[in-house]
Amino acid sequence: MILQDGDNVMELAAEADVFDANHDVWAREHPGTYVLIRREQVVGFYPTANEAYVAGVRLWGNEPMLIRQVDPVVCDFSFPAIDLGLTDVDS
Repeated sequence: MILQDGDNVMELAAEADVFDANHDVWAREHPGTYVLIRREQVVGFYPTANEAYVAGVRLWGNEPMLIRQVDPVVCDFSFPAIDLGLTDVDS
């Protein structure tokens, strides 16, 4: 998904906070699954990222949502170009 403005980045940051706050419990209860989070609401856990994405699109269409694998090993990542507003979504 291409983020189109700073509001979407902030929205996904909220979802990332939910993931971070619950990761340890989920890693024990739902290891290896993919969690779908939208607007700080945990929608569900799915066996594949594709199944989580399809569920999200069915619920909201092509709207921002966070899908992350619940893995006992946490890998932090960032998107500096998005964080700094250096992306051009029109190209």
